[in-house]
Amino acid sequence: MSIDLSVCIIAYHNFDDIRVAISSLEKYTSNKIRKQIYIIDNGSKNATKNEKEKIDNILSRYNDVTYIDAKENLGFGKGNNYILPILTSKYHCIMNPDVIFNEDAFSPIIEYLDNNSSVGMVIPNIVKQAIELLYIGKN
Repeated sequence: MSIDLSVCIIAYHNFDDIRVAISSLEKYTSNKIRKQIYIIDNGSKNATKNEKEKIDNILSRYNDVTYIDAKENLGFGKGNNYILPILTSKYHCIMNPDVIFNEDAFSPIIEYLDNNSSVGMVIPNIVKQAIELLYIGKN
């Protein structure tokens, strides 16, 4: 089965945020989208037993989540690049661990990209929890 969308989330002692992010992603992403989520652990080698249990809980709950231990803190950019050589998905999302979905964001993005082959990257609207649109200064 080919993957439509891969999602990369960088972990660094923030597994509560990641659990919430993945839970909302799973809840609001259409089942028609074949996806694979990668948690890249960016150096949580000193993870507590509680943190390890949180990782195990995430992995046991979702069959489309893969955990990869980078063994060191690569930083955000290198952490995201770490996964690139193994990706086979049509589209890839770099996702911050504090993102919470409240609707299906990926279906309209994928539809737009499928219909606009000259577009190579999109950034969705980003909204604070108080439903305030944030300006992120990107063109």
